[in-house]
Amino acid sequence: MHTPISRRTALRAAGAALSLPLLDAMTPTFGFEPAEQPKRMVLICNALGLYPPSLFPKTPGTDYENTEYLELLKEHRSDFTLFSGLSHPDQNGKEPHDTEMTFLTAAFNPGQGGFKNTISVDQVAATHLGHSTRFPSITLGSNTRESQSYNSN
Repeated sequence: MHTPISRRTALRAAGAALSLPLLDAMTPTFGFEPAEQPKRMVLICNALGLYPPSLFPKTPGTDYENTEYLELLKEHRSDFTLFSGLSHPDQNGKEPHDTEMTFLTAAFNPGQGGFKNTISVDQVAATHLGHSTRFPSITLGSNTRESQSYNSN
């Protein structure tokens, strides 16, 4: 004999089912195209700098010969883009390492009177690309007095 399920029991079961993770068995195996991995941006500030000839290739483009540092990343070569020749003018801070706080913003005269930082490039990217990742932006830092990431000031 079939006993009916109460509405309350059905709602409880539905709530429990919604809280379960999606299992492999729940996805179709044929005709299913996996979603493209979201684009991510990683920006690194190395306060003491790097030896440029050991980092930057001698030739532009994708057909470059790995340098000493890039040899360590050779398995990921197609996953990143290396930029060179970037400059931040008027980075004359009050203290020698004040320019770290404008690494992502290029705001003038860091640490000096009346200084105001601007929105950082990582936050601009998070605004446009962050909807496709779990966290729009994650900022990690050590041994710094101020964040290098700014929404506005």
